[in-house]
Amino acid sequence: MSARACCGITSADWLHEAGIHYIQLHASEAGKPVYEAAGFVIGRYPGMDLITTSPAR
Repeated sequence: MSARACCGITSADWLHEAGIHYIQLHASEAGKPVYEAAGFVIGRYPGMDLITTSPAR
């Protein structure tokens, strides 16, 4: 699979030559088609967040 340049996303060939072999991206539902068109696929590991409240001051 080869990604093409799309909206500032560089090609997979350039990334490979630069030694970059993995990019993790969190896209909104609206942005998902843009990144899929650039060659991104659903990741192996689902993203998870833990957000806690700040202590009262």
